[in-house]
Amino acid sequence: MKPFRIYRNSKRVWVSLSDMRISERAQRQLNVKRSLQIAAVLDINALSYPTLNHRGGHYWIINAMHRLEALKQWLTEQGKDWTLASIECEVFEGLSEKEEADLFDKLNTMTPVNTDVRFSIQVVAERPKPMAITAIVEAAGLRVGRVKAPEYIQSSSALRRANELGVLEPVLSVCRDAYGVFPANLIRGAAEFFYRFDAVDVEIVSSILANAPGGWNGLNNRADAQLLRMKKRNKPIAVGYVLWDTLRRACKLGAFEVDFVKERSADLVEHATPTAGAFNVS
Repeated sequence: MKPFRIYRNSKRVWVSLSDMRISERAQRQLNVKRSLQIAAVLDINALSYPTLNHRGGHYWIINAMHRLEALKQWLTEQGKDWTLASIECEVFEGLSEKEEADLFDKLNTMTPVNTDVRFSIQVVAERPKPMAITAIVEAAGLRVGRVKAPEYIQSSSALRRANELGVLEPVLSVCRDAYGVFPANLIRGAAEFFYRFDAVDVEIVSSILANAPGGWNGLNNRADAQLLRMKKRNKPIAVGYVLWDTLRRACKLGAFEVDFVKERSADLVEHATPTAGAFNVS
C-alpha cells in the first residue's frame, strides 16, 4: 500500500480579528479574567490555530475564544491596533450553528467547561439526552438556562441525575407546585425520593409539602440537621429523607386522610423506614 494523506474538511485561512464573531448559543460566555491571564504570558509561537467557521459573511469562533481575546489585549499592550491584525486559522466553510456547537463540544471533551454551559451547547448541537431533558422541562412550563428568573432551572447536572433515575417529570412537578423554586439539592433530593417511591400520587405529595411550615428553606434546614446525624453525609439523600418524613408526619397526624400512595405501591408510612428501608441515613 502506498503512503497517503488524510485531509480535514477545514483549511488554513488568514482571518482578520475584526471579522470574527461569537455565537451566544454555540459558545460559552467570555471570561475576561481568564483572557487577561493568558495575555500576561502569551507566546505567539505557542498559540495554536484558532478554529472558526465561515458563515453568513463572518467568521464564527468555534474554539480559542479566550486565546483570541488575549491576543487582542496583547496587541493593544504592544501599541498596535488589533482591528488591523490577521491570524492564520483553521476554518470550516458553511457549518450551521448546530454543527458549530457540536464541534465545540467535541473539541473540548478534555477541557474544563462549566457543566451548565456544556449542557446548553449540547442542546444547540441537538444531542439526544440534553434535548430530551429540555423537552420534559419545557413541557412543565419551565426552562433550562443561566437566567435568574422563577421559571428557569440553572442546575443541569441535577436535571441529568433526575432524568437518569427516570423521575424527572414528578420531580419538576413537586418542585414547581410545592415550592416554586428549583435549587440543585431539592431536585436531587426529590429524585432520590421518587426513585424509591415511584408510585406516589404527585398531586397529593405536592399539596402536603406546600402546606408544610417553612417551605423549601425549612425543609433544607431540616436536611442539614439530618446530614449531621449521617455516617456517610449525602445532602440529596438527607433531603429525600426529610421529604419522606414530612409526608409521614402529615399522614400520621391526620392532616391528610387520603392515601398519597397509589394502589400498586405498598403503603409508604407503614413500610418505609429510614434505617432499614428505602432511606439508609444511619
